[in-house]
Amino acid sequence: MSTETNTSPSKAPETLARGRYQLREVIGEGGIASVWSAVDRTLGVERAIKLLDEQAGRYPAFRSRFHTEARIMARIEHPTVMRVYDYGSEAGRYYLVMELIEGGSVKDLLVAGKRIPPDRALRIAFDVVSALTAVHAMGAIHRDVKPGNILLATDGSARLSDFGIVRLVDSKPLHETRSDDRLGTVGYMAPEQSVDPTNVGPPADLYAVGATLFAMVTGRHPSVLSALSRRPELLAKVHPAVAGVIISATEWQVEDRYRDGRAMAQGLADAVDAVSDEPLGMSWMAKLDVSLENCLARRGRKPPGPTPPILSPRSLAPITPTRADERTQPGSGRLPDPATLPGDTDKRIPQATVSITALFGAFGLGIIVMGASAFALWFFFG
Repeated sequence: MSTETNTSPSKAPETLARGRYQLREVIGEGGIASVWSAVDRTLGVERAIKLLDEQAGRYPAFRSRFHTEARIMARIEHPTVMRVYDYGSEAGRYYLVMELIEGGSVKDLLVAGKRIPPDRALRIAFDVVSALTAVHAMGAIHRDVKPGNILLATDGSARLSDFGIVRLVDSKPLHETRSDDRLGTVGYMAPEQSVDPTNVGPPADLYAVGATLFAMVTGRHPSVLSALSRRPELLAKVHPAVAGVIISATEWQVEDRYRDGRAMAQGLADAVDAVSDEPLGMSWMAKLDVSLENCLARRGRKPPGPTPPILSPRSLAPITPTRADERTQPGSGRLPDPATLPGDTDKRIPQATVSITALFGAFGLGIIVMGASAFALWFFFG
């Protein structure tokens, strides 16, 4: 039986979860999964269900990746992140139940040959960056931000979706993953992600937002961004405020880009002010800060003061912030195990032990000397 036959959407079951979810029609297809519109018969509401292909479900690596996607999305309670309601498997078919977004995707608009007006493009990008601040605050990197993964609700707001290749900052890469898997999308991947997709940080996601913004306002594929420094005419027809955001997000060197999601959100808000009669205003930034504070609270971390902390790679790692930042920066090798780091706590423990041993040794030696002196006095004068 061919792979095509096994993974064809037509082979999907009619219902899932013992009849609770009734599948209707395919609304999206990817490399190893398809997305269906469905009805939750128990609650009487419409849902979207991501169904892992039967063939892919036989591989532990793909099952693990699918489970990670469900777990991360469920933990991120954010208005611009697609909500997850259920996850499970039935007869070997793994599924993920999500909210149904009926406005299509940014990709749908671009495929239709439309350029998105700067004001709307900036607001979409702001929603995505707002979502990414939550993703990064949970210690995860999306790694596949692109027009096809940005869904548009009927009210015009955007939702970040498809966490299929999301990676926790401190997790190990899936060595079982097939060598022909492409972790990212050409044109939207940051330079460092093209080199090593397992060793990237938040700036890689922000690069992808900048590349998406470029595609929205120019109608061109962002693969040309690599030549931007030599071809400034690529942004000649773009409003200077928008061009500034694109340039700052897609700099070749990581250290030259926005330092974190909040910094890029501020840049986008300023650009909206420059191109629109209806600025985002500080209320939007306040909402972003509140959502960030909520995410940090769910991870058991409290902001140091009344103002939520600025997101940075150092503040995103779940356990050891400084080391996680250095590990995820492109071009740097992985640090040794914390126990082998010079000056670490483990190194001070043996030193303390030696100091205590020396103290006891000196005390014992003193007793011996005093005893010998007493014996000598008794022998000569006793």
